[in-house]
Amino acid sequence: MGRLSLRWDMIGLSLLGLVMLISGCNLPMGELEQGESERQTQAAAWVALTVQAVQETEAAGQDQPVSTAEPPTDQPPVVPTDTSFPEASATASLTPTPSLTPTPGQARVFLSENTNCRTGPGSVYELLSILYSGDKSEAVAQDPTGDFWYIRNPKAPPAFCWLWGNYATPEGDTGSLPVFTPPPTPTQTPTVPALDYQFSFKGLYGPCVGGNYHIIYQVRNTGTFTLESYSWIGRDLTAGKTTSGWKNSFYDLSTCGKTDEQMDLVSEESSYLIVTFTFDPSGHTVSSEFTLCTQDGLTGDCLTKVKKHTP
Repeated sequence: MGRLSLRWDMIGLSLLGLVMLISGCNLPMGELEQGESERQTQAAAWVALTVQAVQETEAAGQDQPVSTAEPPTDQPPVVPTDTSFPEASATASLTPTPSLTPTPGQARVFLSENTNCRTGPGSVYELLSILYSGDKSEAVAQDPTGDFWYIRNPKAPPAFCWLWGNYATPEGDTGSLPVFTPPPTPTQTPTVPALDYQFSFKGLYGPCVGGNYHIIYQVRNTGTFTLESYSWIGRDLTAGKTTSGWKNSFYDLSTCGKTDEQMDLVSEESSYLIVTFTFDPSGHTVSSEFTLCTQDGLTGDCLTKVKKHTP
């Protein structure tokens, strides 16, 4: 009851103030006309404040929040906008991220010299193919000694063969290759291979014409193919020097000079091979490498063998 009385008292005061403003009995006519508009505005504001006070009083009695009216403005209403941010999405990168661990390549072997590929790891096994310098093949396994590679035969895919690793440079992930047990050593005499030969050291001669020194080897054709040409690479491992050359014929040599020339070497026929140095290699460790081929110009089928010794 006290709150209601207070409310009507405030309304009454507001009306009384409004009447006094409108009447203006004690003001001159000119001032009354000039301030009419201002007094109306003040009266309206006074009534609005009174009504608001009454509302706040009633709301307080009911424990309700009071909404405060905002003064109107000449600006357009504010349109709510979506201020939420979209979740970040993965986008393609123009620059690929490098892998810290490079992916290993396929295991392969690269040949630096002509080499036989056989049914097993060793010369006692049957010869299947002759691979040439520059050939490259997939490596599948190794033998227990690590001296031979079991490879996919590039001359007869998808067959496989065993390759001596002396002139085979590994490439890619060869470290994870399995170890294969070689096939049993042949017990019977293998078929005479189509291409094969044997050579042995005969002697060192010099100084010869021009001050050269000749290391001479006797060679015998133990295969069925006729040999037509050969090349040689002599490496003095002690002096660190190398010499090389090639010929389309074989010589019957006697010390420093030739006594006869053979244009080819048929099966079971013997002749001589020569390595020439411009200095005396006596007492040095020498590696002599020969490649014999079935056609002139080091073409056709070729076979390479090496001998290391001290002349």
